[in-house]
Amino acid sequence: MRRYVFLCAGILLFYVLALFIPAHRLEPAAGMVKQEHVVLMECTGYCNCWYCTGHHKGDTDYGRTFFGATAGLGTVAADTNLFKPGTRLYIPGYGPSVVSDKGSGITGNKLDLWFPDHATARAYGRKQLPVQVID
Repeated sequence: MRRYVFLCAGILLFYVLALFIPAHRLEPAAGMVKQEHVVLMECTGYCNCWYCTGHHKGDTDYGRTFFGATAGLGTVAADTNLFKPGTRLYIPGYGPSVVSDKGSGITGNKLDLWFPDHATARAYGRKQLPVQVID
């Protein structure tokens, strides 16, 4: 019985400590993608709608990024003076992403994250996030 109590206490202690150690302070294991650098970015959401892009369904550019790619989950618009097209990012709460678009209002430390519909893009809001630049 004592062993069981100590085992449960040890497991509980492990989980409690895991809650208080920030993930960005943990070192990556060998062979994993290492943290190149982290940049604090202001992130907002956008979708394919006219309000977000200025294109209507049926337009030749509808659903396409500035660089010609099809917009989808993981598509990010960024300032091309900071990030070249094709730069891979990891955005907390959004996931792995690729810079494949740019927008007229996206300058400096701002990112616009693609969402499948306008309601989701608006609900995402405006967030300051530590974005990991992979390459």
